[in-house]
Amino acid sequence: FPVTIWTSKQTILFSNTAFNRRFYNHRPAVQLKLWSIIDHDTLTKAFQEVVETQVHKEFHLLDFPLNPKASFHLTIAPLQSSHASFKGVIGIFNDITEARKLAQMRSDFVANVSHELRTPLTTIKGSVQILKNQKNRIPNDLADFVFKISENAERMITLFNELLELSTIESQSSLKKETLSLKEILTNAHHQVLSRDWGKKMNLMLPFEDCEIFAHKKLMEQVFINLLMMLS
Repeated sequence: FPVTIWTSKQTILFSNTAFNRRFYNHRPAVQLKLWSIIDHDTLTKAFQEVVETQVHKEFHLLDFPLNPKASFHLTIAPLQSSHASFKGVIGIFNDITEARKLAQMRSDFVANVSHELRTPLTTIKGSVQILKNQKNRIPNDLADFVFKISENAERMITLFNELLELSTIESQSSLKKETLSLKEILTNAHHQVLSRDWGKKMNLMLPFEDCEIFAHKKLMEQVFINLLMMLS
């Protein structure tokens, strides 16, 4: 990984071979200013924040000046000598360009497949609905099959809608996390499971006081929905 150490004034004190090769055409970058090599507002702000707060920071560095298609996961941490005579920052650059490309390809594939399969499923659902409306003309021994076709078509449509939603969430550069009520998340998941299978009976008992979690709401609900579906 490209690694570099800067003073609090953004002067580079150390840069390894990987850093020099990746950012400065194989030349040593020592004693140069960070901004003269990597002029990026996000990096500059993060650097200043770490210097002031002495708390490490991790983030994605996108739209890279030297190569707009390159992406990095950057970790910046405070660095201090034992006698506090030196204060600086160490930066570790992890190239995630290929990983983001693969993630985008997977996301596009899921979206395309979901769209293609949802169309015939919707047609099946509509056709079955017509049959259900003519239930008096359907023999009793076939009525159950019509109901099962309708039920499973609805499940598949719901599944593909969830895949599309998850694909959209995963394509975001960062997830929107918030403070959530665990009890509320579990209750919502329970209601959604019951709404998908009207014949299902499931009691949800929460033998604990409500607590708060910091997470992405939709993803957490989906986790508990999957767990409840497996347990039912």
